[in-house]
Amino acid sequence: MDSGSVFLKPVNKEKSAVALTSSKAIVACYNVMHYDAINITTHDLQLGADFLKQLEQEATFPFLSATILDSKTNTPLFTPYVILKKNNLNIGIIGLTAQKKTAKGETYVISDWQQPLKNSLNTLADTDLIILLSNLTPQENLRIAKTYPQIHIILEAGQTLNNSQIKLAHNTLISHIPKEGKYIGGLKIDWQESKLWQSDNRLQKTMQNEIDRLLWFKNKISKRGGPEKAYQDNPDALTRYNAKMQQLHLLQTKLSDQQKNEVKTKTASTYQSLLLPLKPTIPDEPQTTQILKLSREKNNKLRRKTGVHKRFDVYMGSASCKPCHASIYTEYKKTPHSKAYATLVQTSDNNNPNCIFCHVTGLPEQLAYLKTTVPKRLLEVGCEICHGPGQQHIKNPKTMHLQRDVTESTCLTCHTTDHSNNFNYGRDVNLVH
Repeated sequence: MDSGSVFLKPVNKEKSAVALTSSKAIVACYNVMHYDAINITTHDLQLGADFLKQLEQEATFPFLSATILDSKTNTPLFTPYVILKKNNLNIGIIGLTAQKKTAKGETYVISDWQQPLKNSLNTLADTDLIILLSNLTPQENLRIAKTYPQIHIILEAGQTLNNSQIKLAHNTLISHIPKEGKYIGGLKIDWQESKLWQSDNRLQKTMQNEIDRLLWFKNKISKRGGPEKAYQDNPDALTRYNAKMQQLHLLQTKLSDQQKNEVKTKTASTYQSLLLPLKPTIPDEPQTTQILKLSREKNNKLRRKTGVHKRFDVYMGSASCKPCHASIYTEYKKTPHSKAYATLVQTSDNNNPNCIFCHVTGLPEQLAYLKTTVPKRLLEVGCEICHGPGQQHIKNPKTMHLQRDVTESTCLTCHTTDHSNNFNYGRDVNLVH
């Protein structure tokens, strides 16, 4: 099951063909991995619902969304939910896509989630376990957890990696999925007929720890003959001791009352969660590696056929600057900029469109899908990133001048707080060469 975004964002005919090839490869990998279902997000709809319907034909699992409706019939365009049989349990899985405006002429609309969710829950009322794959905001997911306690797990698509990856809200586990597929998570569940989670009440744990501390202190004073004897020459200390014992009594009473209010007649369900980063040292899986390799080769042929790779012709590479700017070039080769692409290779991110555009020359973020067509001479953060394409300057250096001064806005294109939180323009601009 997947609650995150899967596919690319095409913006033109050439990119559409590339997106279809890449997305088919991803679906093929998911088939190999035996996916049970995925949820459609708003990001996945960049090419429209017809693109996804075509792609779904390649999958051995359903694409879920209870909120994407046919614009003419107002009926679900995709499967709203699915029921799986796992370990003698009937598990219901629902998909919700966040609401957004659709362009005129689209074959679909995205409705508000409330009525579609109610309809799906009514149908799944007799299932043993209900899981919601959600593209909604964390605030909306908390609202759902409060309103519909029959939903036992919510997997929410996320854009950040925070400290709390899973939490129990009312009777619903909410798990936050980090972006970019760089982590692998597991949720081990011991599911009971009660359909109730064992409370993960941190306040109770804190109270119990404080009670244990005060009982230890009380026992220590008792061994000294009791408080009256231990503090016979220190009335202030005796007063403080009595205050602690009063606090102990209040905590014991409060904890006892809370525990009495919890369900005791039925066995509660328990869970264990794990989230680990995927490291470059993990061996590639042969079958999926071959699928992705063939996809990249096909896309490269598509790009060459349409001549898209020619957009890099105006960039000559930093080595072309060396004949006239030898000393500057020598200093540049000592900087991290000259090794920027190599760092991606080390982490196996050199095909990641979210990273590549800041580690090569001549590839803006909106064209990151062209990552595999970048010429070898541009596989670095070269001189032309800051000073502009050098083709015309090399042909006629006296009349075709490049940008001499590098502005802070140029640097901040890549040196954002997310990726370079220690960047200081006034200090670091002098380190470039």
